[in-house]
Amino acid sequence: MREAAELAADLGLPLAVLHVGKDDGATHKVLEEARRYLAAYSIATDFLARSGYPNETILDVMAENAYDLLFIGAYGHSRIIEMVLGSTTEYVLRNSPSPLFLCR
Repeated sequence: MREAAELAADLGLPLAVLHVGKDDGATHKVLEEARRYLAAYSIATDFLARSGYPNETILDVMAENAYDLLFIGAYGHSRIIEMVLGSTTEYVLRNSPSPLFLCR
């Protein structure tokens, strides 16, 4: 979040925050935490909540809104888990219509 906020603030660009998950209190909590964190920056922000498969939903939202850049976290899982379940980050990286900024 920090890298995205600092780049958006430095360049005077808006920032959209997307959370993909179940429609429950956790989604609201995550977006509220993001809202509080980003309040310290002077940037226009949009907060989006979607349900569905994260890898497909992220790409759908990017296409719908014609976003120019995606900041996405990369979290290490074991190779076995990634082979069985797949990796959202890897899927988005391979299929994104826009450049990615990968944060680890």
